Amino acid sequence: MKHFIFPLACFFLFFITANVLHAQKKAQKPNFIIILADDLGYGDVGFTGSSQIKTPNINALAEQGIIFTQGYVSAPVCGPSRAGLMTGRNQVTFGFDNNPIVDLPQFDKNYVGLPLEIKTVAKRLDDLG
Repeated sequence: MKHFIFPLACFFLFFITANVLHAQKKAQKPNFIIILADDLGYGDVGFTGSSQIKTPNINALAEQGIIFTQGYVSAPVCGPSRAGLMTGRNQVTFGFDNNPIVDLPQFDKNYVGLPLEIKTVAKRLDDLG
């Protein structure tokens, strides 16, 4: 189910697009909402057809925003896909192309996760005020 992470993140990025467009019309700084749910399938929310899982707030956001129905993972495993989403970059360009295996004796735990010199989308937005 990990291969659903990046497509679902893209799927929920319609909230961001709607907020950006709305804020630009008002000449205000935009608000961003990213909903990232691990192991959530396309049909697991109400506005895509689920009757088992109640998602009234997400459904309301979907009615007011833009829905992306096709998304593709940038990696076959979750860590690199999340790194790509968090940075807006292809994670292979900064060496995050596999999930770290932290339980091996030769693995250096100082290098687990996103490299410190890589800016995230949040940091870039913070730099813009």
